Amino acid sequence: MTTATIDKLDIFKDEIELDETILPQPQLWRVLLRPMPHKEKSAGGVYLADETKEADTYNDSRALVIALGPLCYTGDKFRPHPEAQPIPACQVGDWVTVGKYAGQSVTVNGAKLLLVNDDNITSVIPDPRAMKAYV
Repeated sequence: MTTATIDKLDIFKDEIELDETILPQPQLWRVLLRPMPHKEKSAGGVYLADETKEADTYNDSRALVIALGPLCYTGDKFRPHPEAQPIPACQVGDWVTVGKYAGQSVTVNGAKLLLVNDDNITSVIPDPRAMKAYV
């Protein structure tokens, strides 16, 4: 398993630190993601309830790729033609978007994570702060 060791954009600086030794290891074609964290207050200054923040974390479409399973992006559907090498959609450390209801929610030491299939990744984005979630 290849695991992300840094957050290039320092988005998780106020979040729970992840211990790589206890992270779930994605199997087969699964991808382990860390969803974009949400703010404590709304745009109007109202503090959000814990239930709202938790739901928003799992419903957000933006996430950091933490780990890839051993069979990610190896299938024929990732080949432009039968003789070509598969084209991976993302790598560890990339920011990606996924479908709103994709994957399985996992919590490790209080940190929210998602396990999704490799074909649930819809795009790679350079900076997740530049786009709004489509929740």
